[in-house]
Amino acid sequence: LDDLGASDKDAVSRMALIVTGMGVGAWLLATLAVACFSISGERQARRIRRSFFTAILDQEVAFFDDHKPGELTSYLSSDVNIVCSVLGIKTANLINYLSSFIVAYVLAFVQSWRLTLIMMAVMPVLIVSGACIAIFLSTATAKAQEAYAAAGGIAQEVLSAIRTVQAFNAGPRECARYNARVAECERISVRKGSMMGLSVGIMYAFVWCSYALAFFYGSYLVEWGLRSGGDVVSVFFCLMMGSFQLGAAGPLVASINEARGAAYKLFSIVDRASAIPAQEDGPGQRLPDFQGHIAFEGVGFAYPSRRD
Repeated sequence: LDDLGASDKDAVSRMALIVTGMGVGAWLLATLAVACFSISGERQARRIRRSFFTAILDQEVAFFDDHKPGELTSYLSSDVNIVCSVLGIKTANLINYLSSFIVAYVLAFVQSWRLTLIMMAVMPVLIVSGACIAIFLSTATAKAQEAYAAAGGIAQEVLSAIRTVQAFNAGPRECARYNARVAECERISVRKGSMMGLSVGIMYAFVWCSYALAFFYGSYLVEWGLRSGGDVVSVFFCLMMGSFQLGAAGPLVASINEARGAAYKLFSIVDRASAIPAQEDGPGQRLPDFQGHIAFEGVGFAYPSRRD
């Protein structure tokens, strides 16, 4: 920056060409990264849907007393889409943001380690607050997804038997049951959104305070002759861009926590061993000769959700 301040057109032209080449390279690499991660995410989503659907068909009848068909349909559609979005473009963006953050801070340390350390004084606060908020968002997201799945199950159950519901005038009762689930979803989402807004506000407040601290201390470095004005501005822009990249990665971390909650529910069903496997290659005994004479002795029955 100090060299560019002089009237050296060759230096300015050379720097412009370098920046242009970096822009073209970033465009090509970003296109390749987004395409590869998007294709990979869609392929993994297809495999998850196939495994989930196969696992559902393999479960015993008692399983569907605790898990409504509408709830399972919600898992198969919305939850798989959440996981797919994180496995695809969001992962590519997260790698981009974190790598840009690391490179920017390394360049800043090379340029002026004193000024970089001063601006990094707020980093522990950001890291601790971000970790706490990530834990809260993960828990809140899991609860919200369960509430949404339950609401979707009620809606599908009622609409699939709408003639029976209308015949018994059960509309108001079913509406109240559905509204209770939706109200729970709203309460959880409002809390999650408020916490997310608070975390972003705190993060940017500390980032801008670090900028003010950098200019304050940088002026003394220039006055003492330890660094030039160009070095101070270079360090400032490196740290500013790195901090912005770190800030942009924050919502993606929240999305990853949301996808973790969705994936936990999906794979808990995929990994569940059926009490009565329905697959042809499953465990069990196949009788070589069956005559059809069946006798039930000492048989008891109770619904899994209503054992009393």
